[in-house]
Amino acid sequence: MKQLKLYPFTLFLLIIVNACQSEETIEKSDNNLIDSVQYTIVTRSKEVGTCSNENMQCAKIQIQSLDIKSGITDQKAVNIELDIINEILMIEGNEAATAKNIDDLIDVLLDEYKNLISTIKDYFLPWEVNYTINVVNNNLGLLTVEINYYSYRGGAHGNEYIKYVNYNLFDGAKVRVDSAFDMSKKFLSLCEQIFRKKYKLDAKSSLSESGFYFNADKFYIPDNYYIRDNLLHFIYNRYEIAPYSEGIIEIQVPLSDVFPYIKSEVLQAFVRKHQT
Repeated sequence: MKQLKLYPFTLFLLIIVNACQSEETIEKSDNNLIDSVQYTIVTRSKEVGTCSNENMQCAKIQIQSLDIKSGITDQKAVNIELDIINEILMIEGNEAATAKNIDDLIDVLLDEYKNLISTIKDYFLPWEVNYTINVVNNNLGLLTVEINYYSYRGGAHGNEYIKYVNYNLFDGAKVRVDSAFDMSKKFLSLCEQIFRKKYKLDAKSSLSESGFYFNADKFYIPDNYYIRDNLLHFIYNRYEIAPYSEGIIEIQVPLSDVFPYIKSEVLQAFVRKHQT
């Protein structure tokens, strides 16, 4: 049992009144090697007001996190759990400046809403913030976690964001894009060709003049990727390289094409197994 599990963000019984929580457990795959984990997805939820009634002042915050039960050492498990929480805090940005964990973040967001309705008495737009965790890969030493974010806090539309984070279960380290792949001109050119083909741009067309926000008109791949269905998927979020109307942009590179550019040993083993 992990001793470090007694951090505030895992003490479920300390969540104050009006909070609710649920858990979903997925069993570890049966393997003699430490190449997968057993985990629980923990949901923390709290609201102000009565969100079930229309035209009522209310705000509901729901945030999920990952609780690794077994499959790797306690310290590696805690490091991954804390890193996922840190990813959530980074998505919130300045809103999370004073928050150190999930419970702090929930309280910070609800306090912001309380301050708003105390200042603007006739403010009746409901607020919603929802973070959902999904595990995309959990075998062969690769753990890929998908963080889905949706928020509505007034305005013309809500905001959404998706982040994929990859971890090497053998050492507990995050597998960032620049440590996972050879960021050579050939690899970037391969990805750019796929991008241009998707948007029907010829090789000489300016990306900026075509409506994309690439700094100095230079194509790049984001540190937001996952592997599934024999494809390497790269994700650009709304506003990252295009207007909101373009939505979340995804490019897909066949694993057979990308394999020569993979530097990470755990990714090499994962891709090799899935190509057989």
